[in-house]
Amino acid sequence: MVDAKSYEEQLRALQEARMGAARPLAERASAVARARAALDEEEARYARAWAAAIAAGWTDAELRKVFKDAPAAPARPRSRARGARPSAPTGVDAAGGEA
Repeated sequence: MVDAKSYEEQLRALQEARMGAARPLAERASAVARARAALDEEEARYARAWAAAIAAGWTDAELRKVFKDAPAAPARPRSRARGARPSAPTGVDAAGGEA
């Protein structure tokens, strides 16, 4: 007669085989995350060096002739739509007095 412990051992063996296949996946995912972080840091350093070269007198066009991979432009903060005004806080009229 097979007892519950025997079933558990069989299930653990099956689970261990699955985990064995998942371990290399976890290692590769971790390696990719480290590589992406390193790439992000190097791209930031490259952008700072590019900016320093421009500050030293090079033009963007001159640098682009030599370095085909220009750093990505930094993201600009979004501005309000042209002509849009911020709304006055509740309880205050447009002149700043109490409403």
